[in-house]
Amino acid sequence: MVAGASQVNPVFPVDGLKTGTTEKQEENLVATTNKDGKRIITVVLCTPRGQRFSQTTRLMEEVYNNHHTVKYDKKNFKKDVSVANGVDVVIPVKIKKSVYFWLNNNNRHVPVTKQVTIDKKLQNTDGSVMAPVKKNQKIGGLKLGMYKQKVAYVGKDTAVPVYTKKSDEKAGFFTNLFRDIL
Repeated sequence: MVAGASQVNPVFPVDGLKTGTTEKQEENLVATTNKDGKRIITVVLCTPRGQRFSQTTRLMEEVYNNHHTVKYDKKNFKKDVSVANGVDVVIPVKIKKSVYFWLNNNNRHVPVTKQVTIDKKLQNTDGSVMAPVKKNQKIGGLKLGMYKQKVAYVGKDTAVPVYTKKSDEKAGFFTNLFRDIL
């Protein structure tokens, strides 16, 4: 058994770990746990000898006791995007999966902000999507946040892919001419 392993709280079933030491005899531990269907990965670096497991337990307790997960349900996502030169002026979009993220318990009743961004290669100069678009085509991403701060992950784009709910063909010459007159 690794020194200090008895300090792990049995409430947190550690299902993966990697230990290590530095040249200065400092200890490291990466551990994963899944409690109530909520997985976390902890990384503890450069702890004094014999403390890596107790520090990992403290970190796990901090996360599970003082944070909660929030589900942004795909059913609640209702958004239309403008289409440049399309038969339809706007089309509905969707996300295919619900999104889960962690929040501090102090933020339990804070509204989640939502921002849809259009991929640059599909974007018109006014920020709308350029026609034609196909049904279920990925056109951009949904960024979630709080207090105008984005939900973030280390080294990973946090935008949830956004797809069209229907196709929209390019409008004909006369349709565009009529729109320009009005």
